[in-house]
Amino acid sequence: MGVGAGAHGKITNGEGQIVRYAKTALPCQYMQRLRGGEHYASLRQVPPADAASEFLMNALRLPAGFAGSMLEARTVMPLSALRP
Repeated sequence: MGVGAGAHGKITNGEGQIVRYAKTALPCQYMQRLRGGEHYASLRQVPPADAASEFLMNALRLPAGFAGSMLEARTVMPLSALRP
């Protein structure tokens, strides 16, 4: 979760759809946007085809790594599809 000026974040809903967002970096602009009801400087839905890349980008940061079954459960893509 990204909170405050310059924050970036990712939301995954219960259906597996991924939305990435960014907030304005400059604190004055951030506050002006909030007062105007705008919470994000950018908001984009990640295409399902990019789900594996999104998973890997986050999971490879974990000290313990991840099990191949996690990739398959979250992206409906077998681990063998990444090998080529």
